[in-house]
Parts: sequence; C-alpha cells; structure tokens
Amino acid sequence: MSNLGAMKSRGFQRARRVDLSRPSCSPSLILLFFPSFGSLNLFGIARSGDGAGAAVYLSTPSSATRQVKKATSRLLMGPDWMINMHICDSINTDPWQAHAFVKSVKKRLQNKSSRVQFLALMLLEAMVKNCGDFVHFQVVDQGVLQDMVKIVRRTRNMQVREKVLGLLQSWQESFDGPNGKYPQYYYTYAELKRSGVRFPQMQRNAELIVSSLTPTTNHLQVGYGMPSNTIERLDEVLASEMGHSSLSDLKNVRSVMELLMTMLQAVKPNDNMVGKDEVIMDLANQCRVNQKKVLQLINSTE
Repeated sequence: MSNLGAMKSRGFQRARRVDLSRPSCSPSLILLFFPSFGSLNLFGIARSGDGAGAAVYLSTPSSATRQVKKATSRLLMGPDWMINMHICDSINTDPWQAHAFVKSVKKRLQNKSSRVQFLALMLLEAMVKNCGDFVHFQVVDQGVLQDMVKIVRRTRNMQVREKVLGLLQSWQESFDGPNGKYPQYYYTYAELKRSGVRFPQMQRNAELIVSSLTPTTNHLQVGYGMPSNTIERLDEVLASEMGHSSLSDLKNVRSVMELLMTMLQAVKPNDNMVGKDEVIMDLANQCRVNQKKVLQLINSTE
C-alpha cells in the first residue's frame, strides 16, 4: 500500500488548498481536521473543541503588523507604553503569536527612520522582558540579533546605537552568557566586543516590566503625589456617565499610573540607578503630562 493509501486508511482527510492572497478568503476559513488524532495545534493560534474532528484555526500576521506599526509610528514623540503593553498581553494570551510580532518588529528595525528603529527597540525590549521563552526563541530564530549588529555598524544615530548596545549587553547577562539556554545572545555581544565596539556602562535597571495580565493590585496604591481622596474621586469619575473619549482617556491615564507603580514597587530601596531607567522615566513623564488632564476632568464633574 502506498504512503498516501496508508494515510487515508488511518483516517486522514485531505485538506483543500486555500489561496490566502485572494481577498475573498477569511483567515477563519482555513480548517485542518485530524479525526484520528484529535486537535493538533500545528500553527498554534486557536483551537476549537477536543477529540476527533477538532479544528485548528490559522490567522494571518496582519493584526500583528498593524499593532507594531502603530507602536513604532514615526509620528510618535516617544514610546506608547499602552500599545507596547497591549502587544505583550496579546503574546502572553496566545504565545504562538510571538512569531508574527517579532517578525513585524524585525521589519521595523530595518526601517530607514531612526525614530522608527528606536521605538522598535523599545517595543522589543518590553517583549523580551515580559513575554518569556516564545519571544526569546523567536528573536534568535529570526535573526533579529544579526540585524541589531548591522544597526550598530551602520547607523549614525547615537541614541539608536546606544540603545542596541545596552540591550545586547543586558541580554547576554540575563541569559547567563555562553552557558545559558540561548548562548546566541552572548555570542552577538562578544562578536561586537571583539571588533572593538565599546559598550555603555552597565545600568542596573528595575525588575522586569509587568504586563497588565500579570496579577497585580487592581487599584493604584496611594503615593507618588496622588492623595487618597484624589484616587477615590478618580474612581467616581470613571464610574460616572461621561463621554466615551473622556472615559477612554482616563482609563489610559490610570493604566500608565498602575504600570509605573508596579515598576517602582519592584525597585530595590537603595537602587540609585532608578532615576536613569528609561522605561521608568518615560512613564513618569507621561504621568506628569496626564496630571493636568486628570485634575481638569475631576474639577469639571464637581
């Protein structure tokens, strides 16, 4: 019996080819059935049901591409941590999306705009810190480290260059050097160092960023310039019948404050380098900008 005949006798059904380039095709149309083996998540996006006849759904990377482009838009003055954390949450919810997101970030790193490159590096840093092994593997597997080496050797933008060097230096240490699970991070760092590249002084950053999916306090704790009555008043405003835009703005403000508080709580008491941590400083500056908006909204409801 031929291999094909054997496969048919074991219950495999032939999958019909679908042309993804045709606009009439929807990502959710593509179904592969494995009656004998139940639900096999070959592509890892979503599964429906268990047992025989369960379906495996494929999704296109277009959603990841859109989100990454939004997070790295050259129109942004700085990192948009709301979008960055949303991307991290998406990966943590469905780790198989890591491939599409890392691929999109890799493409943005190849952009000619230094601002786009820098924002892509900030997003990549958040993903590596928050999304675990799926992202760590994809960064290695898709050659992102080699792209970062090319940036160091080609870019004239010192901010981008220093950011790449800082990331490579911290990553090789975090992944335990040449004896770690991913020695590629160390070898990339060592390659540049052997070629005479001078790395910036190592900064002891705060603990890993915690995405909103990680169990944290549900409400912002009192402190850092927010009196308790303001927190309570903010809760009242959020619960009131306001316009959709104002409610959305307040929710974004609160999310940024909660993220900053989570990071500050992870800082060691005597860590003098916290004032130089880029992520914390960006969040703090964003909170300062939002402070007037919050006060105006609170006063307008009195």
